[in-house]
Amino acid sequence: MTCEFRGFGDVSMIVCSRGSKGPIAKSLRCNYCAKKHTKLCDFPGDEGKTCDKKLCDEHARHVVGQDVDYCVEHAKEVRQ
Repeated sequence: MTCEFRGFGDVSMIVCSRGSKGPIAKSLRCNYCAKKHTKLCDFPGDEGKTCDKKLCDEHARHVVGQDVDYCVEHAKEVRQ
C-alpha cells in the first residue's frame, strides 16, 4: 500500500491506496521515462530557485552524504 501526504489550504492529510488502476498522469511522470517521479532536481538556478526537473529513482543522480539529487544533465555539469 502506498501513502502520500496531501495539503489543502489549512488541512493536511495522509492518503493511502493500493495504487492507481490507470496510467500515471503526465504531470506526475519522470522527465526521462513513464514512471512516477519521486524526486526533483536540486541544481541551483536563477533567483534562488532550483531546476525542479521531475525524476524517478532510476534517473535521479544522488549526491552521497547530502540530501541532494540532480537530473542527468546537471549531474554531468557538476562532475566537470
